[in-house]
Amino acid sequence: MDVKDYIKLLHNLKILEIKVASIFEKRLEISLTRFQIIKYLYEVEVATPKQLAQSLEIDAAAITRHLKILEEGEYITKRRNEQNNREVFVELTQYSKNKVDQCVKETDIREFIGPEFTDEDFKQLVILLNKFNNNLIKKRGIKMSIITIILTVLVALLFFYIMYLETFATDSDSTSRVFNIEKEELQRPNLNVLFKNQGVYNGLIGIGLLYGTFLSKNPKEIVGMLLIYIILVAIYGGLTSDKKIILKQGGLPILALISLIL
Repeated sequence: MDVKDYIKLLHNLKILEIKVASIFEKRLEISLTRFQIIKYLYEVEVATPKQLAQSLEIDAAAITRHLKILEEGEYITKRRNEQNNREVFVELTQYSKNKVDQCVKETDIREFIGPEFTDEDFKQLVILLNKFNNNLIKKRGIKMSIITIILTVLVALLFFYIMYLETFATDSDSTSRVFNIEKEELQRPNLNVLFKNQGVYNGLIGIGLLYGTFLSKNPKEIVGMLLIYIILVAIYGGLTSDKKIILKQGGLPILALISLIL
């Protein structure tokens, strides 16, 4: 398959999705996405909005909008977690459960795919689409948000700058000012070599962050591990040397880690 065939395939899939979703919505009087939410809740009984977003691969803002519409239509109810008041649980109403049961009982799939499709055709289509989707997931890995990517790149640039100061401009005025060490001290052979070696380590951290962000199949795992390491080192430096190190070296990584977790 060449690029033109691949583009044509994606275009046909998009058109098909629009047509099928339209037929589905007219028949069941509910959007396909909101029915997916209902079906998921029907299977797990209770879930948080975050769990819904992750499981159905829908962004948090869209999940909030869909849940609001479903709540207004009395399809779902929300309640606070008694042990954590900030956490919200979502579950189906009895009306919604009855709707799902009715849909399963009365809906004929051939209304959507046409009588020409045999059961075997449908099974093969499902297998091929799942295979296609699984391959994309493997290549894509677990995505990070744009904000997290930007913050992580800034952290990497910070460590490249530290590497420059320590390895390439070891006894410069800038290095003396940033690390609050006299130039004469930085020119001492032993300290000079230690700084240069330390700069190499910091540069490798920057490379690791960029690799995790743009090349790894599991960016969250690698970037998260490196950010935690950086923060712990900054805390140790703050406790043993200068408290300002926690903010200077750890401030940006802390923001990046918070963004990664949320």
